[in-house]
Amino acid sequence: MEQDQRALEFVMEAGRTLLENGAEVFRVQQTMEIMAQSLGVQAFGVYVLTNGIFASAGQLGEVRYLPGAVVHLGRVERLNALSRALAKGEVGLDEAFERLNEIRALPAAPPAARLLACGVGTGCFAVLFGGGLAEGLAALAIGLLLQGMLLVAGRAGMNKIVTHMGGAALVALAALFCRALAPGLAAGVVIIGGLMPLTPGIALTMSIRDFVNGDYLSGAIRLLDALLIAGFLACGVGVVLGLARLFAGVVL
Repeated sequence: MEQDQRALEFVMEAGRTLLENGAEVFRVQQTMEIMAQSLGVQAFGVYVLTNGIFASAGQLGEVRYLPGAVVHLGRVERLNALSRALAKGEVGLDEAFERLNEIRALPAAPPAARLLACGVGTGCFAVLFGGGLAEGLAALAIGLLLQGMLLVAGRAGMNKIVTHMGGAALVALAALFCRALAPGLAAGVVIIGGLMPLTPGIALTMSIRDFVNGDYLSGAIRLLDALLIAGFLACGVGVVLGLARLFAGVVL
């Protein structure tokens, strides 16, 4: 019984790590079933949602709640490799726990890399949406500013909705400032490019995947999350542009 409890604990923690680092719901469920079978867990059953995991093995039961998730595909890849090693019988339970702890300790990208990626990404998106060199450079600067704000918000543990709405407002305000410095600047293109790191593309794509795989509840949760984020992004930009038009007569 104690061995089954430890094995179930490992499978649950592995599933939680996969889910909170961006793995799809059906892949988390499939991987957990493979791990449980490889470890000899009898009568294993699992139900995975976007923010929770429910599993049982005979008289044993475990629940995990995930209030939020980040994307770290390096951890997902390493856990998939661990699952394959378990299936081949190359890893025991004790070693699997050690490797799981190592995987969960994998660091995220350093702040400098995030700043650079966000800046280059927003600049390229601005050019992609029809902007020129000036719009690309403005969006690059705004991307650096936005990522700095997101890093501070993450360390402070700010709410996701507040973070996205504040980030959208910051992008719009910075774009208007750039336009004031360069009157010929296409501020709308700069705003669109600056908003791309905040758009819920992953949530929307994964909701469609969940619907296709028959996970309607998980798909609905992800879709609702994506729609809410998109709505708050629109609110953040709309408030800034509305105030600019009302008090300064600025029109895009």
